[in-house]
Amino acid sequence: MRSPCGSSSIISGKQQDFRNVTLQVLPTGRGDEFALDGSLILLETAEGEQYGYVESSETSVLYAESAKVNALSMRYGMIRSQALSMEESAEFIRAMAEER
Repeated sequence: MRSPCGSSSIISGKQQDFRNVTLQVLPTGRGDEFALDGSLILLETAEGEQYGYVESSETSVLYAESAKVNALSMRYGMIRSQALSMEESAEFIRAMAEER
């Protein structure tokens, strides 16, 4: 969040609507061993099927095997346990926006 990315109105949150989003900030140096592999998306269908999608600079993979999806879920849990709470994250984001 400290690296410039996007216009100042986007950075300040004026054009963002996060009503259906939970956002938690992972501070630098926390959970690096779990979080630096690229993006991770966990999905569950209306029928209860679970999937894990992993994307990095070299590959993207959609997993359906329960063992792999469980491992990805555990990784997500480890990342989330190191992240700031939703309230702390909101305050951190407000402070970052004010710095700009």
